[in-house]
Amino acid sequence: MKKEIDMMAVLEMKRPEYKKMFKKKALWKRAAGIIVLVDYKLDGKKTSLAIPYKKKPLMLQELKKIKGEKLHLLKKTGLCSFELNKKEGGGLLAKIELIKGGISAALLHSKMLPLFGAVDIDIEVVGLEAVLTEGIEDNQEASEQRLSESAQQKVLLKSTNRSFLYIRDLVLPNFKKGRLDSEDLLEIDRHEAIFKQFKDSISEQEENPTALKLQQAIQKLAPQLTKIRTALDGSNPQLAHELMQKKLQDLAKTVEKKTKKIKKTVVKNLRKQQTNLRDIDVLEEVLELINEFEFNLEVAEAYIQDKLRKMADKILLKLKPQLGELLNKVVATSPQKISETADNERLKLRYAAIDDRVQEMKLRIEDLLEQVAAEENNKPQEAALPEGDDFLNNLS
Repeated sequence: MKKEIDMMAVLEMKRPEYKKMFKKKALWKRAAGIIVLVDYKLDGKKTSLAIPYKKKPLMLQELKKIKGEKLHLLKKTGLCSFELNKKEGGGLLAKIELIKGGISAALLHSKMLPLFGAVDIDIEVVGLEAVLTEGIEDNQEASEQRLSESAQQKVLLKSTNRSFLYIRDLVLPNFKKGRLDSEDLLEIDRHEAIFKQFKDSISEQEENPTALKLQQAIQKLAPQLTKIRTALDGSNPQLAHELMQKKLQDLAKTVEKKTKKIKKTVVKNLRKQQTNLRDIDVLEEVLELINEFEFNLEVAEAYIQDKLRKMADKILLKLKPQLGELLNKVVATSPQKISETADNERLKLRYAAIDDRVQEMKLRIEDLLEQVAAEENNKPQEAALPEGDDFLNNLS
């Protein structure tokens, strides 16, 4: 797997395309993590997806995209670590550990088992539920499903280790590239609360070398977490400015990378007159990134703007207009768009014909109402009934 899978391309695949991609075991052998979407409507039908990633940090950004653009329900989405190994008796076993998301381990296992089973890969899903069932005593307390003290420590150890991996593998690498924001600060608070709880209980686990080793690793993370916090909450302006600069540089690098891809695919398709809707999506995605770059540049400090002026001029004055022009050409030549435009024109003509018919009917109704009014006016007047004494005399 020389490059990461394009998540948006996967979500737009036809079912046969996804199945073909999924069967490539090289993807899974080199995957360090996966994003799972249960009951995703792919190609018009509900299915469960597993998208492999060679680099874990990217998964956090993809998860944010899923949440921000509401691509799928968070309670049916999971971010997981992934490890593929050979089983002792032969065959392959994938260890999937939930790191973030609203999906339960039980649901994840039931949905992923047939998916990976189709390519002869067995799976083991590790989630909090698996640990919660450990240590339940087979006595009177078992009926109340209460955990023993030992089991509680195992639960806390498991939860703390997951938080540690989340900070180490996702938060820190993304901070170095300026990809964190205030939303991540809330997430960091949650994990630090788990670290504190674990630290307070560490004396009870003195004989557990795994617990002591984990606590030492967390202590090493502490200074970096403090640095991240002060950058995100603005209490250290210098770090906050550095974070903004990193973010702008990362956006620029991403735009450059995707632009190279556009030259190899979109431009090539345009020359062959084989443009498609995916080409339009790619161009619109890059233009959105450029708009994000422009917005953040405007609110950045003047000295940062000066540092990135050459880069900014290239992106905003040269690249943005070129991509905009290319998008217009692709839209104009895309068979799907041409067909869509033709359908829209046909609908417009049909609506216009219906509107003309409605106007004709309105005129006919108005004519009929005028005729009825005229007939009413021309009707002979009947003698009025007598009133008062005359009316009584007529009765007698």
